[in-house]
Formats: sequence, C-alpha cells, structure tokens
Amino acid sequence: MPVDLPPRVTASPLIGDLAVWGLSWAGDRRAQAGLLDRLTGRWTTWPPNAVHHDESSYTIDLPGLGELLAPLDGWSGALLPAIRDVLSQTWLSQVRLPLMRALAEWGPTAAPAVPEVTELLRAGVRLGAATALGAIGPDAAPVTDHLRDLLRHDGEGPGEQPLQDDERVEVAWALWRITGDERDAVRVLTRVVAPLAEGRALAVMRTATRYLAGIGPPAAEAIPVLRAALALDRWLAQHGGWRAFDEDRRQRDLARNALRRIAPPGTRPPRG
Repeated sequence: MPVDLPPRVTASPLIGDLAVWGLSWAGDRRAQAGLLDRLTGRWTTWPPNAVHHDESSYTIDLPGLGELLAPLDGWSGALLPAIRDVLSQTWLSQVRLPLMRALAEWGPTAAPAVPEVTELLRAGVRLGAATALGAIGPDAAPVTDHLRDLLRHDGEGPGEQPLQDDERVEVAWALWRITGDERDAVRVLTRVVAPLAEGRALAVMRTATRYLAGIGPPAAEAIPVLRAALALDRWLAQHGGWRAFDEDRRQRDLARNALRRIAPPGTRPPRG
C-alpha cells in the first residue's frame, strides 16, 4: 500500500522527494507509487540533478535521477513501463541521459527497454544509448546491424555526424557485448588507444583499455600498443599536477591488466 505521509511532508516537494528516495533505497515497496508519480509527472520536466560537495558539506540534496534509480533494478517490473514511456516521449537530455545511465546499471534486467533505447541511438543520442545497450548485452541483438554500420560507415550517411571517440568506444563495446564478434570492436578500440604508444593519454583511452581487457585474447591486436605505452618513461596523463600521477597510475594499471587478460602468462598471443 502507498505510504501515508503527514500533511507537512506532502506539502513540501523536497521533503516528499526525500521520503520517496529514502524508502526506495530501504527497499520499502510502499514508495513505488510516489516514485512512479514523480517519474511520470514533475521529474519529466525538472528531474533531480546529480550534485557533488566536498566532504565538509552537508546539504539536503537528492541523488540525481539516474543515481536514485540505479540500485532499484529489483523493481524493474514496476518501473520499466514508466521509464519506457518517458524515453519515448521526452526530448529533454536532462531526463533521457540519467534514465539511460540507470538502465546501464540495471544491465540485462533493462532488456524490455531495448526498443526505446534503440530509437534514441538512431536519433543521435549515441553515448547514453550505446552504453545502455552494451550493458544489456545479447538481449539487445536487434540493434546489431545499426551498431556495426555506425562503426563501418562512421559519418558517411547523409547528414550523419561522425562519432566522437567516447561514442565510438561505447558502440564498439556494445557490439562485442551483444554479439561476441570481436573484429570491429577490437579494430576500433585499438585505434582509440594507439596514441598511448606516443605518450598521449585521454580519459576515453582508459575506458577503451578496460574494454580490451574485457574482450581478452581476441584483442591481441592491441598488445604492441599497450606494451609500448608501458615502456615509456613519461606520464600517461591528460592533466598536470597531482592528477598526472593519478591518471598515469590508473592508465598503467589498466594496461597491465589488459595484457594479463589478453595474453595470460605462459601463453603466446596469436599472430595477426
């Protein structure tokens, strides 16, 4: 049954939202009615936004919409119809993107939303849609041909914008996750990480390196790039200051892990 909130709570949108959030994360199903009311009402125009404060701050802020929904995959049966309706109707990126981030966190559980996410991919919302489809995996098989076309005919269609590297990486990973066919994915991911061998590093290269590790031995094409990057006596970082140390550490850790996954000790990588 729905939660019977006192008048002072229902009179304040913020307090009501906080109550719904708290009950939702506590696993109290009585919060579902209030959550659905917000998903199909006020939050379709003014969703809660993700905010960050330093450790000394205490503020009364909701999690962002995607953050709030991310741990609620156990309620997918109740929430997905509303989420699908919103995705098919809204043009607001501040609503669509966090919803797709939540679906990405839900993974295969979000499979019923594949048609709506696919439409957003075709409409050019590539990063969020590809990330969600990759997390869903094989159940997103109907979108395979479109993902492959995006990689093979990047920006060639009439009026089609070329993929950005972050989009390209997510499309490549989604194609591999859905099909298990590594050919296009490895080619694209290796091309994205190639500048590492010359000491040029961006955040998207860390993501691509992690995905190459996920593909494993079929990603042998990337081995020379990763080895060359690790052999460099310079930071593999985009920024300076203390961030350079952190970014270099993370990129090198990812590259070492990728090499272990692609060419485990005691094995010989295939010759390409």
